[in-house]
Amino acid sequence: MDTLKAGASASKVGESNVTQDLNAGGLSLDAWFFLVAISGYMLVHTPFSTTIGLGGLVILFMMYLALDAAGRHWASWRSMVFRLKLLVIFITVSLLLLVPAAEQIACRQAKGAYLCAHDGLIQTEEAVRMLLQGKNPYTENYFGTPLEKAPFPRSPSPALYHLAYLPFTFLVHVPFADLIWQGGGWYDGRVLYVAMLLLSLLLCVGMAVRDERRLALVIALGLNLPLLDFTAEGRNDIVGLCLVLLSLYLAARNRRTLSMVVMGLGCASKQTIWFILPFYALYLVRGDLSFRSLRQLAFQAWPLYLTIALIIGPFLIWDARAFVEDTVFYLTGQTAHSYPLWGMGFGMLLRVLGVVGTENDYVPFWIPQLIVGVPVLGLFLVYQWRHNEMRVVWLGFATLQLVLGYFSRIFQANYLAVIVSIFSFAFLVEERQTAIVGAESE
Repeated sequence: MDTLKAGASASKVGESNVTQDLNAGGLSLDAWFFLVAISGYMLVHTPFSTTIGLGGLVILFMMYLALDAAGRHWASWRSMVFRLKLLVIFITVSLLLLVPAAEQIACRQAKGAYLCAHDGLIQTEEAVRMLLQGKNPYTENYFGTPLEKAPFPRSPSPALYHLAYLPFTFLVHVPFADLIWQGGGWYDGRVLYVAMLLLSLLLCVGMAVRDERRLALVIALGLNLPLLDFTAEGRNDIVGLCLVLLSLYLAARNRRTLSMVVMGLGCASKQTIWFILPFYALYLVRGDLSFRSLRQLAFQAWPLYLTIALIIGPFLIWDARAFVEDTVFYLTGQTAHSYPLWGMGFGMLLRVLGVVGTENDYVPFWIPQLIVGVPVLGLFLVYQWRHNEMRVVWLGFATLQLVLGYFSRIFQANYLAVIVSIFSFAFLVEERQTAIVGAESE
């Protein structure tokens, strides 16, 4: 028996040594993420799809590989290697985000406010102007503004009649735009979007414990090719994602009140952020999942309710009908100038199959959303009930957003770009106790 035990022990030691040898000879998790991300830029047309541009990316990847090897072979260098890897990632993001964004901002400044920018950015800036003039951005139309001249696949653009964004999407620009305009300067909202994406990268560093996962999180968001392109174009998806990241970052550190305030800002900025609330609430109760605990949380969540009420409430009081028509009915096809069936979702499939006659027809998407969405929500809440961890919050949020987004009137590529990063968070995010278990298993 002793011989058998000794043999089993030796076998385990041998397996451990083999595993260590394989890890020592391969790439780290973050290096693989970096390789996959950089490969994407070589397969599609971007401002860096030139010999010089791609050559620069190859040099950066070679530097990352060298640092990865140094970190694996010289343990005493790991802290320095982590910082240098992070620097290489930020340099890469700067090249792939800041350069295209700067080019498009300069193009817009030279050619006109209605060019070289996404129509959503143009409308957001005009909403800020209206608000500063005492006008309701939801009551007013956008004829006579640069949005009227902005390129759109059909004329007139339905955005000239409706503002689909929730209030914080344009309120967040007000202090910056007002300050610059009062000084006679020229404001482009992409500056704020770029800043929020860079802030999100810093938050990613704090969403895991082990270095390779922290770096992989930064790569999963910062080198998400579609998201970078859409941000440089002027789409506002990063606003809601940044607020969710900050809220969960605070929640993981038991800063519940601040976390709820930030989550409230997220809910007041984008409709899809509301999908995370069931998972967020369940996470906040942590170990105590009793009905009493949930009821107590409902009362303690006043910072969330108050934040939403303070931002959305004034616009409901100002003109409730216009607000609901713009932010709900316009997006669901129930207004005279609704947003058309668009993107890569179920609605486009219905059009291709001939079930829907025109892109302007009303389709009751709430029916498939209920049929598919409710079971998905229930399944992931049960799963989180048993494994109440941050990664499960991200997983539930990503899955529910994907399902409800697909079975909706509008499901565009920028929505999918954000969902891809969120799924990456579900794989990479870890809390301290999770990291300890993971390290022991390795």
